[in-house]
Amino acid sequence: LALAACAALTPTALRLKELAESIEAFAVVDAFLCAAKREGRPVDLIADCACGHGLVGILLAYRFPQAEVVCVDLFKRDTFDQVVAAFRSHAFKLPGWHTPLQNLSFMTGRLDCPEIRAKLGPRAMVVALHACVEANACAVAMAEQCNSMWAIMPCCMRTKMCAPAGCQLLRCQDETRFLLLCGALAAKHGAAVIASVDRRITNRNIVICGPTVPESSSANYMLQNHRKPGKLKPKYRDPYQVRSTAGDQSEDVIAGDTSG
Repeated sequence: LALAACAALTPTALRLKELAESIEAFAVVDAFLCAAKREGRPVDLIADCACGHGLVGILLAYRFPQAEVVCVDLFKRDTFDQVVAAFRSHAFKLPGWHTPLQNLSFMTGRLDCPEIRAKLGPRAMVVALHACVEANACAVAMAEQCNSMWAIMPCCMRTKMCAPAGCQLLRCQDETRFLLLCGALAAKHGAAVIASVDRRITNRNIVICGPTVPESSSANYMLQNHRKPGKLKPKYRDPYQVRSTAGDQSEDVIAGDTSG
């Protein structure tokens, strides 16, 4: 209802592609956060870094009202205020709240600014969707340094920043190169989930979430969840209930056969 109101009030605020890919990416991040909560790691803060129009952060703020959500970018687009206004006019609010999305704020600055770093910790998540080039690595590095969870949807990537040192990708078409670099990036940072969204929406359709449960934290996870050893990896449930990417026999990422 809120999205419909936004479309009616500001029909040019979001392109259809931006709307569709934001909802698809949100579904993957939502499923990952729910899996983390089941394993004893709930989220108290979500930083939507290089947020652009901010729709993903807005959806996460609405989905997780108990968490503080901060959208960060170098400047705030008019679209952000328009979408927030639509949500606050038509969405549900929690008892005691004056308006929906009271847990949402916007911060102007770099995605790794000190103000954001100060908020991060084990119960936080860094989200960077279609951040370009160095921004992907910067977002994940910041999350790792602060022991936070992370989710990225890579767009532009440089081989030397993602592939193993000295590795060259030769005679690779764009789609093949993109998938190989996503896999290398996921392996480099110990990703827990690699999920694809419908390639008809975008040809940069891979969402990577992490980290896996660290071995040093295994005792804490078992104490909190009364689990036996060997069951420490969070169970990711596909938002479409097609298959789970964690524990699946096949770990390959298969792109669609249509052009994005």
